[in-house]
Amino acid sequence: SRMGKVAGCDVLPVAGSPQCYGYRSRVQLKVSNRDGTFALGFFRTGSHQVVDIGPGCALAAPHLNRVLAEFRSLLPSMPQAAGIPQIDLSIGDDGRCIAIVHCTLKDPRQLVERLAAAHGDLPGVSGLFVRSGEKGELEKVSGIDSLDYGIPAGLFAGSREMRLRFGRGGFSQVNYRQNLELIRTVGEWGDLKGKERVLDLFCGNGNISVPIAPCAGEVVGIEGYAPSIADAVTNAQANGVHNATYQVSDAALAVRRLAKRKERFDLVILDPPRAGAEAAGDIALLAPERIIYVSCDPATLARDLAVLSGNGYRVTRSQPVDMFPQTYHLESVTELVRS
Repeated sequence: SRMGKVAGCDVLPVAGSPQCYGYRSRVQLKVSNRDGTFALGFFRTGSHQVVDIGPGCALAAPHLNRVLAEFRSLLPSMPQAAGIPQIDLSIGDDGRCIAIVHCTLKDPRQLVERLAAAHGDLPGVSGLFVRSGEKGELEKVSGIDSLDYGIPAGLFAGSREMRLRFGRGGFSQVNYRQNLELIRTVGEWGDLKGKERVLDLFCGNGNISVPIAPCAGEVVGIEGYAPSIADAVTNAQANGVHNATYQVSDAALAVRRLAKRKERFDLVILDPPRAGAEAAGDIALLAPERIIYVSCDPATLARDLAVLSGNGYRVTRSQPVDMFPQTYHLESVTELVRS
């Protein structure tokens, strides 16, 4: 309220996480192998010194720590390990894991071949990739290409059981249980009756729009990352959703394009990255009755709420969600209605 100069918002009690530890489904591990000293862990705050985390990370899901131990056993004996600055680990809610090994070697094929030969030493890894080059291109070593997670039936009125996939390197919320809290809140607050047009900006793999689509008349999803849009299309088809379409586009450009065509939406959902939503300034042109803003950064949320409030919308309620226990980060879902 203070930062965004927004008054009258009902801030609800924080939705706590059922898991305080072992909840993270994704980790980015830094690697250091210099002067005979091997370290696998995270950067020390404000530096590029790798702090070794020993047996694992208390916030990571147990299976991720088992995979971490497998890499810890394998990497020190690999000559190519000097060219590995980072390893990304992700799991689905079924425990399958994809590992992306970053490579700075001039010839990444050396690492690809070595990892292919050593994949038996990584039994906890279901899909293995090497990321290299200035563009961060991914080369498959072995295994699966995507992970998935479930949405239970009855999460909100009219919701169905679904499974949603996301490809290797794609975005997913790190806390699956609290992700359900986000979807539930949007679904309940959306209060869709089957006729509404819904616009989902920064839709990702359809994490929110696919579950709510059966309750709406039409859903349009916008996302700038093409592989995530491919996942959203696949998720809609796989779950029998036929009233959702997805477009690869910058969100702000898409809003202006839709406004130029005089398109109108009953509900706009925003779930932007930490930098916030440049599109906030033009959303009023689409004349939605309501806006639901999912945010992972209070500062950019306050900035965007001030813009939306200045364009004729009133903030009514906000639901904080403890997505990242043991940290100061907080997710939130905020509703605005047209004044």
